[in-house]
Amino acid sequence: MSTEFYTQSEVVLEDGQLLPALAASSALPMLLTPVELKGRVLIDGGFVNPTPYDVFQDPNLLPVGIDLTGSDYSDKSGLPSGLETWIGSFSITLHSLVAAKLACARPDLLIEPPIGKFKTMDFFKIEAILEAAEPAKDVFKRELGALLEKT
Repeated sequence: MSTEFYTQSEVVLEDGQLLPALAASSALPMLLTPVELKGRVLIDGGFVNPTPYDVFQDPNLLPVGIDLTGSDYSDKSGLPSGLETWIGSFSITLHSLVAAKLACARPDLLIEPPIGKFKTMDFFKIEAILEAAEPAKDVFKRELGALLEKT
């Protein structure tokens, strides 16, 4: 999933080379360079569809959503810095997009791992992120099993 920068539209990357697609789908403005593919300038797909459970419209598929847009600032107080405000504003916008989308149509299974205390660029904290997400993994396994039994 990526966003075409100039048309501000969703682009589903279904074929082609994997590495450019991954680079495009994670190209955050000011942090990672946009990617040009097939004449389109692509950035992170989250700007148009942060939790893309609705991309595949095949009735034989069970849509699953994993929402990573929630942030947890409950341990913060005082005024945020300029950068914290900028990043937090993106988080608020993305979370609002997902909430609006969920109000219209929900996936068959939605998981929201409690990883909101981590920041966008916490790539090197992967072990802590996975540990924090561990309870959601168990819920996912259990709910997916129940969903598959029903179908």
